[in-house]
Amino acid sequence: MEQFRPLLVDQTVMALLCTRKPRPEHGVVEAEARGVCLGGDGKIILVDAYEAACQRSVTGALPEYSGPWRRNIDHSAQMLARAIAEPDYQRSGVAWR
Repeated sequence: MEQFRPLLVDQTVMALLCTRKPRPEHGVVEAEARGVCLGGDGKIILVDAYEAACQRSVTGALPEYSGPWRRNIDHSAQMLARAIAEPDYQRSGVAWR
């Protein structure tokens, strides 16, 4: 999953921040945590944006494979399992563009 984090999570969070979708009222001061956490509405905004990113179709992230990011993650996990089970199998990771 880590190889997909910058492509999905980091880009989603940065896009939300650039478009100013999370607003101050989406934060909840947590005295025990000594910080500010996302409230319910803020979490909905974040999860909705992440889900939209997972459904976005991509080509070329994995060799000879295309489809939504969610299917790319599943396919990558299958390739990893095969590489573990079959030592001669050559696995490649996600291609960054």
